[in-house]
Amino acid sequence: ITLPRTTGVSWDDEAHFVRSMHMSYFGTPKITQAELSLGNISLPPVYDEESIQVQAQKLEQMFSEGAVAETIPRPYRINTGITYLPAAIGLFIGRLLHLRYTLILVMGRISSLLFYTIIVYFSIKKTPVGKMIMTVYALLPTNIFLACNYSYDTWITALTMLWLAIFFKEWKCKERSMTTGKTIVMLSIFVLAYIHKVIYGVLGIIFLLMPKEKFVSPNKRNRFYGMIFLAIFVLALIGLLGFVASPASFSDVRGGTDVNAIEQIKFIIGHPISYAFILIKHLFSYFSLGFSQNYMMSMAYMGYVKCHLETIALLTAVIFTDRNETDIIIVDGKWKRIFVYLAVLAAVSLASTSVYISFTPVRSEVINGAQGRYLLPAILPAFIFLGTGKIKNVIERYKYNFIVTLGSAGILFSGIWECCISKYMVA
Repeated sequence: ITLPRTTGVSWDDEAHFVRSMHMSYFGTPKITQAELSLGNISLPPVYDEESIQVQAQKLEQMFSEGAVAETIPRPYRINTGITYLPAAIGLFIGRLLHLRYTLILVMGRISSLLFYTIIVYFSIKKTPVGKMIMTVYALLPTNIFLACNYSYDTWITALTMLWLAIFFKEWKCKERSMTTGKTIVMLSIFVLAYIHKVIYGVLGIIFLLMPKEKFVSPNKRNRFYGMIFLAIFVLALIGLLGFVASPASFSDVRGGTDVNAIEQIKFIIGHPISYAFILIKHLFSYFSLGFSQNYMMSMAYMGYVKCHLETIALLTAVIFTDRNETDIIIVDGKWKRIFVYLAVLAAVSLASTSVYISFTPVRSEVINGAQGRYLLPAILPAFIFLGTGKIKNVIERYKYNFIVTLGSAGILFSGIWECCISKYMVA
């Protein structure tokens, strides 16, 4: 998945590549014709050996000709640039090693995948709850495909797993008090996770479920709550300042000439009931099982993995069987579930509203541009709290873990064959 020598493979990867490349110079970038070509997909993906070689030679030639422009405007806001750091490090190392340009391009993708792998490993290792739910989630074909390409989604997904893992770890150890230092670490990861997509900051209310026994005094608990709302406020402030600084940039021209963010906001505020009906209708479709293939099985422009029903079956089975005593203590309870589901619903509603504002024609009765991958950061806590402790898993743990991992890996590798390798075989 990491080996294509061009862009136009994943969602908007040409734009994400340009941002990663700009970030990789850690200063003034030196832009060659190769970067400009990848940034506008003038060299679309090809799959036969002859075309691949011709395309690679063109890139190498353009890169060897040197910089065509010493400076270009920074293609990202300061708060969003950090999400491209994993890929940027790979690009930087590739240039440092004086690799061929096509290998430098691949190094960026490999670096992104390595970041995802490391964060996912420590998240699963650390969490006392839903280890196999996290495993299946992390190995979803869409998640792996995004991790292998230029995208900010990898950053968001990986750090979502990490802050949840730290949160559950602290929740489990009720005999160990919650210190200010631990709170700062946990909330810093949370803020970093959503610094690019601040709308997911509403998920921070999940921290309010931290047991009272974790605090030595009511003052300590109130301070913890205050730090939670401060973290959410910081994310909200970042989003607001970005909009105030450049409101026109929030109108995505790809949505058409009738897209106008400011007019759409006026419509929502002036007609809240009408918009509520539009949003509810959209959410019914967005959360449907049929739509789930868009955030589970999609490999963007490469196609869909065919094992959709098998993935739903595996995920459902794991959600209801990946339970131990710790899981039952933490995630069981009607009100806990309702609270988490409301947080997830709020996050998805905000994500949908954001594309209604930025990508959808004014007063439209449908919401355009709400891609399946936008659900990925929000659905993990829903998956973890969805199960029940009433189903007893009698399979030995190591055997159970092996079966689940093997099932996820089988689905993933079949998808890689269908959507990626087979294209080269046919060509």
